[in-house]
Amino acid sequence: MRGLVHQLRLRRHMNHPTQPTTNRFTMTAAAKTRRGSHNELNEDCYRMNTRRGLFVVSDGLGGQAGGELASRLAAGGLMRDLQTFLRRRERQGTVAEALVQAFCDANKAMLHVGDFLPRFRGMGASMAVAVVDNGQLYVAGVGDCRVYLIRNNEAGRLTVDQTLFQMLFDAGLTHDRQQHARSRRLLWSSLGDSNFASPTVRCQQIQTGDRLLLVSNGVTRVVKDGLLGRLNSVTEDDAEMSEHVINAASTLGAKDDATCISVSFSATPSELA
Repeated sequence: MRGLVHQLRLRRHMNHPTQPTTNRFTMTAAAKTRRGSHNELNEDCYRMNTRRGLFVVSDGLGGQAGGELASRLAAGGLMRDLQTFLRRRERQGTVAEALVQAFCDANKAMLHVGDFLPRFRGMGASMAVAVVDNGQLYVAGVGDCRVYLIRNNEAGRLTVDQTLFQMLFDAGLTHDRQQHARSRRLLWSSLGDSNFASPTVRCQQIQTGDRLLLVSNGVTRVVKDGLLGRLNSVTEDDAEMSEHVINAASTLGAKDDATCISVSFSATPSELA
């Protein structure tokens, strides 16, 4: 439901890979999305399955045909593929391989829709995904949606923007703010692109007290990484955190659709006793 905060609380017991098997986490999640001031429709989309540890934020590309459809098509297809993989008792392949394949399948589905329905030809989407499986975190992204890990109130990016600016910045060719403003909107890869580049999957361990944020570019274009850490330092509840992030984006002048999923990990009551 667009514009509403959804909070899902579900205890999920996950063995920490480097600790005794008695160590477990409680995982909670909440999300909020808001339509941009210059948009008629909210082209952002999010999906959550806390029981499976699966979280997705998708952003239909502004100005492209069927942006709202593109984001929902991408998020729905990827969720379906990954949920099928995660509930299998005997898995074929790794979580990372399943993630890459799900992105590729979502891209193909978007291209097929464009082939059969010309009015949707050229639609595209950015997307960021996080999977929590057996105490391990897997993240991947395409376009300019992001996943952050907040640990000790410091926000670190786990995904890399696939933008012209990021490419120039990584090559040491630009630090210019004006060039940043122009080039950060230019994507070199996105879903719905015939030249789609498979995303890199990053994997790391979850720790008690960690918080994940999955956000669309309506947040990242105006909210600095340091502010996310400061918001975390005064917030414990995921619903409140997602609300604070979206409100900060609005206060700082965001014109694009803005979406935030907050996921946090805490010790179970038995561990705290």
